Amino acid sequence: MEPVLEQSILTNFFEAYEATESTSEELAMKVTSKGASEDYGWLGQMHGLREMLGERVPQKLKAYKYALPNREFEDSVEVKHSDIKDDKTGKYLTTARSIGQLVKEFPDEQIYGELMPNGENAPCYDGQNFFDTDHPINEETSAVQSNYFTSTPLTAENFAKVRLAMLSFKGDKGKAVNKKLDLRLVVPVQLEAAAKAIVEQENIVEGGVAVKNPNYGAAKVKVSSELTADKDWYLINVAGEIRAFVIQEREYEPLSFLGENSEKGWWNKKYYFGTYWRGAFGYGLWHRAIKCKG
Repeated sequence: MEPVLEQSILTNFFEAYEATESTSEELAMKVTSKGASEDYGWLGQMHGLREMLGERVPQKLKAYKYALPNREFEDSVEVKHSDIKDDKTGKYLTTARSIGQLVKEFPDEQIYGELMPNGENAPCYDGQNFFDTDHPINEETSAVQSNYFTSTPLTAENFAKVRLAMLSFKGDKGKAVNKKLDLRLVVPVQLEAAAKAIVEQENIVEGGVAVKNPNYGAAKVKVSSELTADKDWYLINVAGEIRAFVIQEREYEPLSFLGENSEKGWWNKKYYFGTYWRGAFGYGLWHRAIKCKG
């Protein structure tokens, strides 16, 4: 491929990539993968300082089994030799911009479009479905915790109830997990107005009188067209290093090129360019997320 065209394709790809917003990445912790898969069984172990009376008491990691194998994703384009010679390259620059946008939006597609809608049917580190009504606390108690609420439409009252549930979650040592809240109210486009009225409206009217909204500023609203269930909503806590979801990256090639001098290019009189990503998306700490079925 001509060096000038190759550089133009790269420029258009990265311009579109930088101009595109991805809104889901803060919901996830990013992990650099070192092998074919990564183990997340350690997620169930909550640490904390204790008074040292005599010798140290080392904690044994729990035998949870939850691993994410890396998968391959790509998008490639074929460029005809004749198009370059005839100066018909504009469509390839447009395609490069489109790929740049799609690469940036890829986490949104996976988190909003796959993980969140399907979490009630997908196991996480404790063997329960990620969104479930009976997550165990530890082996010493039969008490369970729920981060899956059915028949819970998005209202101010239900938002306050679910926020309180988030604060009440306990780890395996019986201590609060969400000591600090930095909440995201994640909704489909159909619930955008309702969500903003609940947490972005400073005053509300009660009995004909304007009063301060108790939910004002309690969460930031995130809206995604990837969420297709028009009455379901989510409350996600992004405080802390361990998040509700995992973005695991092993390899990433923004754009690579295969030229006419390659064996394939020589036989076909064609060039190729494309993007490649190897990694995985999965579930992290369930205590950081609540799903509500409207």
